[in-house]
Formats: sequence, structure tokens, C-alpha cells
Amino acid sequence: MNLDVYTPEHKLELEKLLDSPEWKKVINSGLVDEVKSNRLEPKKLRPFIDTVVNQLLEFNEERVKQLVGKNHITEDEILSELAKWPEDLNGKDPVISFLGFNVTPDCNFKPRCIYCNQPYVEPKVDLQTWKDIITESTSNVTDSGPYI
Repeated sequence: MNLDVYTPEHKLELEKLLDSPEWKKVINSGLVDEVKSNRLEPKKLRPFIDTVVNQLLEFNEERVKQLVGKNHITEDEILSELAKWPEDLNGKDPVISFLGFNVTPDCNFKPRCIYCNQPYVEPKVDLQTWKDIITESTSNVTDSGPYI
């Protein structure tokens, strides 16, 4: 297994784990290769900024054009109006460009990131629910999808 993406300390920790009898048994069973072969390859990512900007323009452009045509409006006010998300998204499902979530509060990164202030939180979502969330967020994706 290629562990080059990990810090030297973490890489050493993982190498020790992989050298354990339990992990050797799992690796030799073919399970790791099977899981690897069934891994889904992500589609091309949609552009984060363009996805957001295009939706905001779709929701607000005509209204803002009317405001500009009726009276004097500053550039900051135009930007503020263009940046408003409708309360119900005009009944449309949003196009998601980024979906971030913590599958587990456990982190084995040592030392912890200097900015990390994450307290332990009791897990409330099971594996199937995480799978459902990912399936829902990536459904109806044609040529590009969200970064997860």
C-alpha cells in the first residue's frame, strides 16, 4: 500500500498496523483488493464558485436589473442583492458544489492541527445513512458533481 501521502509519523504508525497479524490476515484474504476494485471513481468536479454564482444570478438577476433601472443603487448594494438566496430557493433543488461533513469525530492525526478545536461528539449517523446522504447529493449528476 502506498502511504506516501501521510506525514512521516502517521506513515510509521500505519506501517506498524499493517504489519500486525490482524491486518496481514485481512490483506492476504483479498478483502482490501476487493474493496479497492469496487471503489467508485468520482466524476469531474463542478466549479465551486461558478456553481454558486450561476445559481445566484438565476435567482436574482432580473430583480436586480429592475432595481438598477428604477433608481440609483451602489455597487455594494447590487452585490448584496445578487448574493441573496431565496428563502425557499424558488422551489428548486440547489446544485451543490461542495459537501463537507465529518463521518467520525475521531482523528488519528498527531499532532492535531494547530487550528483544531473539535470536541468529541457522540456519533448519531450510521453507515447506511452516510451512504444515503452521498447518494442523494450525487444523484442527477450528468457531467460533473460536488466535491465531497
